[in-house]
Amino acid sequence: MLEYLPNNVELEGSLILWKPGGYQENWFDLSSRILTPLTREGEGAVRFTVSPDGSWLGYITGSRSTGYRLMISRVNGPPITINISMEYMDLMGWLDNEHLVLVRYQDETYLDPLIVLNPFTGQQVELLPDYPDINFLSGTVWWDTSRTVYDPTLTLVVYPRSGIYHDDITLWDIPNYQPLASVPGYVSLGELPEWSPDGEYVSIIGQSPTALPDGHDLELYLVSRAGAVTQATNLSQYYTDIFIQTRNWSPDGRYIAYWLWARPIGYEGDTYPMQLLLLDIVTMETTNTCIPGGEFSGGPFWSPDGKWLAVNSLCGESNEDCILLVNVIDGYAVRIIDQWIVAGWMVSP
Repeated sequence: MLEYLPNNVELEGSLILWKPGGYQENWFDLSSRILTPLTREGEGAVRFTVSPDGSWLGYITGSRSTGYRLMISRVNGPPITINISMEYMDLMGWLDNEHLVLVRYQDETYLDPLIVLNPFTGQQVELLPDYPDINFLSGTVWWDTSRTVYDPTLTLVVYPRSGIYHDDITLWDIPNYQPLASVPGYVSLGELPEWSPDGEYVSIIGQSPTALPDGHDLELYLVSRAGAVTQATNLSQYYTDIFIQTRNWSPDGRYIAYWLWARPIGYEGDTYPMQLLLLDIVTMETTNTCIPGGEFSGGPFWSPDGKWLAVNSLCGESNEDCILLVNVIDGYAVRIIDQWIVAGWMVSP
């Protein structure tokens, strides 16, 4: 790990940083190293989500006294403001570069619909989670309350499906009303399926083929739009109690970076750190970056050019919480700032 960037390296864009405790959210310009407040004084922000091209940030800000607002903004730019009620609606993420996905809460006994919103035009579409055998038991799959993840064209959806003998995660063809593929498993530990930037593949966390019925030995699967399923990892050969967390596709769709929390086979210690891994979906090779997770597992977030990852890690002899920038091309990491949590990487205006 380097304490300073090499002289010939210039960083572009801005990180979104926050601190627990509220009311400390900032843009961090990587060229000037200047912090700029992101929210108004006395108001915090949550649910940060950056558009796939890195141009727009969506987040929720406000307070009970002033009301809550959905904000859409470029780096340091004037935001688009949409008033919402957090009791009835929440922000999930971006469908593409022009549309946000929100969940609209309703009666607790039913699954909640999703709202696809174009914040630039105000147009919106409601998507009802009405698919065969959809699993709505909260103790079974810990997704959002709609239990559905759509591709950018809104013609394919991934959802947890209840079966007679076992549960799985199903890719469903909406126009033809039929399943295309399924991945074994009933747990996802809060991690939703994620579509590649071009919408050609969806990454799904499912159970290892060798896992016990209620086991937590997880693997990463890739499913194509046509329904071809590939088990992309073989983690259960080396680990037990496997958890895969907070993964992100690279902008070109070549790599998936993710945190792995797992016990090495034969290891008898009580604690083991999270590790940052990198999957190449062309060669199906996995690289352990040897970067440990920090107290807060911020990231991994890709730079818009796909050369860097921003992550929270542990630095120094005293294991101080810090943010590292990991160069995935040349294989080194740089300590960039301490005592903040990274929530995204955006292009400069």
